[in-house]
Amino acid sequence: MSTSVNDLIIAIQHHDSGFVRTPRLLHVDVESNNGLRVDELVEHLEAEWHAFCDCGRTLSHIDFTDPKRAAHIQPEVPLYSVFSGGSFSWSSINMVIGLDPASPPLPIKGIRRLEGNICRVSGLKQTKSIPLQPQYPLFTSQPGTLFVDKSDFISVLYNLKHNEDFRVPIILRDSGYGKTAFVSLLTSWFCDNRARYSALFPRPRKGLMLGRTYNDILTLVVGLERLVDLLPRGQGGTYEEISIACTTFVKDVIASFYEANTNVLRSRRPPADDTWRHTYSGLKTLDHRLFVAFDNYTTPFEHVSGTATFYLEFELWALIVGPVLEDLGFFVWRGFITGRPLGNFIPLTNRAMFREKTIDLTHRPDLLDIIGFSLDDVRHLGHAVTGDPDFDLTVALSISRDHGTSGHPHSVVYCARQIVDVLSRLLDGSAIEDTLSDGDIMPTSFSSSGPTASQLPDLSTA
Repeated sequence: MSTSVNDLIIAIQHHDSGFVRTPRLLHVDVESNNGLRVDELVEHLEAEWHAFCDCGRTLSHIDFTDPKRAAHIQPEVPLYSVFSGGSFSWSSINMVIGLDPASPPLPIKGIRRLEGNICRVSGLKQTKSIPLQPQYPLFTSQPGTLFVDKSDFISVLYNLKHNEDFRVPIILRDSGYGKTAFVSLLTSWFCDNRARYSALFPRPRKGLMLGRTYNDILTLVVGLERLVDLLPRGQGGTYEEISIACTTFVKDVIASFYEANTNVLRSRRPPADDTWRHTYSGLKTLDHRLFVAFDNYTTPFEHVSGTATFYLEFELWALIVGPVLEDLGFFVWRGFITGRPLGNFIPLTNRAMFREKTIDLTHRPDLLDIIGFSLDDVRHLGHAVTGDPDFDLTVALSISRDHGTSGHPHSVVYCARQIVDVLSRLLDGSAIEDTLSDGDIMPTSFSSSGPTASQLPDLSTA
């Protein structure tokens, strides 16, 4: 362990352990921070190290010990006085932080990282649940919720230090893989009042975007499954009927946007009868930029056919998709698109702007589990739910290890809904064999040679 005179060596001793955990270094300039108190140091450790005991205690409920003098350290004492203003020892532990075994178990604070991408929401250790609804703010506010964290992908996709490509990512997955859940995650992150939502996210591992640069962004979610109920089915819909349906849909989406951002817009929120302000052009009067997410954008096309498909593409492009892509990098900061695979048909790919300003990541090996669970996610979530590190859910579900190791380790993803359903029934007391009445869970395989939006310019109809 290489140290300097300003490196404080700290060890944490959990109350149920007969040994001190591996010591860690903390760079502290005592002379420049001679007013720094011990309890303020602990706040820093809690934020930076994200340290918890298995029982749920945090560093806020601890004893401080100076091992050299075998004496307790008072939390309110300045760090400078504890070490008499001198340099720290290079070869020994300077401070032991031990959790008090006499205290009752305390709820875990915030969101705690467990194994791999698995996180746990605040609450007593005995409390466990699995989210069944794809609304990120809801399930991250429920104590004891276990979930697969995807927030690292926000940085991968949108932090300019990692990705300068402003094109809108497209990912196609079947139902149940977590498309809407990921859009909900993005919505929670790209909100105006970020401080309000900071407790909803685990400690970032890839340098998520922070600071005022992103504080003027609001999220417009265009959930196209809502359009289905307005559309005439099949190929019999007239252009007028489809035009009215799309216009009504866009108006409703923008009304929902205003409602969701009432606290931000306040007096700038337009009345419901202001028709123009309930169009995309009307949104541009706002003092905010937009992050636009098109969720399930292919869903309406599953319910129309023939010339109705042509009319639908034309109207969606004219009313919302085309204007959004045209403003990309200006009024529209960035975006995201999800949909279901429709064979060789990818809507809107005949538009040059659509091909130029979107990038299809459906088959990209290193980003497959943005939507869906990886093999490790399944295994680690099983550990968290059962509390048994030796329990292998992938074996219990007859998931072949070859799925994750042959050729490309990220060539498959698993349906989140299927895995969550199995684990929620395990939490309810069901036996593992009773949860698989429909047979083994099979992953969806992806190939880098699969069709993408940029490769299929002639497979759109309009």
